[in-house]
Amino acid sequence: MIEFLLPSLGADMDRAKLNMWLVAPGDVVHKGQIIAEVETEKAVLEVECWDEGLIEELLVQPGPEWLPVGTPLARIRQVQPASATPPAETPTTPAQKPLPARPPAGRPEPTPPVRHLARELGVDLSTVQGTGEGGTITRSDVRAAAAPAAAPPIAIPVNGGQRVKASPRARFLADRLGVDLSRVIASGAGGMVTAADVESQPTPGPAAEPEDKLTAMRRAIARSMAHSKREIPHYYLATHIDLDQAMRWLETENAERPVSKRILPAALLLKATALGLREIPELNGHWIDDGFRPSASIHLGVAVSIREGGLVAPAIHDADQLDLDEMMERLRDLVNRARSWRLRSSEMSDPTITVTNLGDRGVETAFPVIIPPQVAMVGFGKVVDTVVAVEGKPQVHPVIHATLSGDHRVTDGHRGGLLLAAIDRLLQEPQTL
Repeated sequence: MIEFLLPSLGADMDRAKLNMWLVAPGDVVHKGQIIAEVETEKAVLEVECWDEGLIEELLVQPGPEWLPVGTPLARIRQVQPASATPPAETPTTPAQKPLPARPPAGRPEPTPPVRHLARELGVDLSTVQGTGEGGTITRSDVRAAAAPAAAPPIAIPVNGGQRVKASPRARFLADRLGVDLSRVIASGAGGMVTAADVESQPTPGPAAEPEDKLTAMRRAIARSMAHSKREIPHYYLATHIDLDQAMRWLETENAERPVSKRILPAALLLKATALGLREIPELNGHWIDDGFRPSASIHLGVAVSIREGGLVAPAIHDADQLDLDEMMERLRDLVNRARSWRLRSSEMSDPTITVTNLGDRGVETAFPVIIPPQVAMVGFGKVVDTVVAVEGKPQVHPVIHATLSGDHRVTDGHRGGLLLAAIDRLLQEPQTL
């Protein structure tokens, strides 16, 4: 039996609330599957499972209680594949339910949110014809297949004794956004209020966000930064990078693309940083148990400001292996989900180095504080037109100020300078990124 524990959710996140389960006892789970949603002081995270098996028992029910990292949340039973012969039953060993086979070839497996919605609406997914790419079953398919007699969703008491039917996700969003569920027009089967119904409602404004939410986020950031400045001997480096070649190439490249496919300068900066870390791996990893542990993978944390205040720094995984189109797509997706409080637990716990770009805030130079247990952080300011000397003649070029904050326990200014030099060199040949 495997205990599924509340995972580490980042260096400055040591507790979380369980918002909802996306699985139930008896469900089969696979590696990488999202099985729960938790809320930390900084974000709402989708939690992945990294074991194969059958959900034996859910040990914790969703609620407002804070749970420390490492809390057992569920028990997962490792069982045999359907093709194998199950062991004979004995008086002391109950019969094990064989692991159901994956969907037949040509029929993609529904995502956890789709399975969760189907369970709420009482829909048998084996009878649903998927309309998504490759025959994938979508949430719309599930709603369309829901019969009027489907199992009723959760009913929530409201003022006046009336009861509003709403999904758990809709309930959570209504609470966070300050939306009165009794005033929401339901579009779900059987008159159920869905998350989309809540999100479409006008909200009372910034004051609707509970004040203590942002206070908690600031406290979490303060703990992390205080630890960083107390424990990490920082050194700081800065340089100017001429972006004339990069911006010219980008302008030509984007001229041939539709607006939705255009590449932003941020994608170039992230890719150049990721490739530079291949050359200077000492800056990519973690300081754990009084020693440096280099990472074989380059997971770039990207600092994202939250509209209500505060920031998070989720990871773009394997950033050095992405082309610029993939990098741009990942960046857009990450920023959108971060600002709608929809991140995955691995994105918050996996960064091996973080990049912050304050150029859109009008900042020319940023000297960031390292996020422990990482050992470096790269900063970029805004692109400014600057007079530079080209073959002894003054020219106006777009220039960006790049900085590095390094951990002196692991590297020194020489190695940090090599990383900035590598980023500079790579940006002079943007077509090779």
